[in-house]
Amino acid sequence: MMFLYLPFVYTFHTRLLSLSSKISWFTTYVIPVLITCFYFNLDCGFSFLLIFSIYAAYEIGYIVNDCELIKKEENPTIRLNSKELKYYESKKTLVFFTRFLILLLSIFLVYVFYVNLFFPLLISVFLILITYTIYNNIRNNFNLPLYSLLVYFRYFIIFILIEKSLILAFFLYLIYPFCVTLEFSTKKRFKTSYFMKFKNFDRFRSFYYFLLLILAVFLYFFSNLVYVDLFIYLSFYFFIYRLLSYVFLSKLIRSEE
Repeated sequence: MMFLYLPFVYTFHTRLLSLSSKISWFTTYVIPVLITCFYFNLDCGFSFLLIFSIYAAYEIGYIVNDCELIKKEENPTIRLNSKELKYYESKKTLVFFTRFLILLLSIFLVYVFYVNLFFPLLISVFLILITYTIYNNIRNNFNLPLYSLLVYFRYFIIFILIEKSLILAFFLYLIYPFCVTLEFSTKKRFKTSYFMKFKNFDRFRSFYYFLLLILAVFLYFFSNLVYVDLFIYLSFYFFIYRLLSYVFLSKLIRSEE
């Protein structure tokens, strides 16, 4: 049951079950975050501690969602089997103690080696924990903007706190959180599902990043906005990735027909 204690392992055990989902996580989360880190000249050591700390905090929310909230919901999503849930119930104090200890240790390492980045990381982790706590305690249409915030915080909030730029905040929101928020809004439990409908998510993503790339290139040539080069890099990366995903997925589907 070590997955209950170790960052990343819980995500792989409960959410990224297939090889393709693990690859997708790496290509849609790790690589974009690393691109942004390198753009701002943040070294590999801090980049690793950043991703580690963010997921250490995020998975605390996952565990509460999967092990505590299911007791209150009528039709919960079950991600752990009965044996795993029973173990959690008998060891949950130890689970959370270990989780918070690991999280505090990773933040402390940032304080020791990257003291100038300590407070941005600390605030990022705090925002994730607070937002996830609120998200886990309500079940209504307000979950949609909270979900959007959670994705935003997980991906990019630390860069906004470091740079303190509204235009950067806007660009980074468009790069990924806004796209997945549109997709999330199609779920039937939200009122937005009445008018937000996509027949093919892969096609939608390709089109979304095509438009985003056009916008980024336009701003690069016809504006003096800062960070527009980062906007182009990330838009181009996601457009190529989503286009290739759509093309090869379509070929796979056709080959199976």
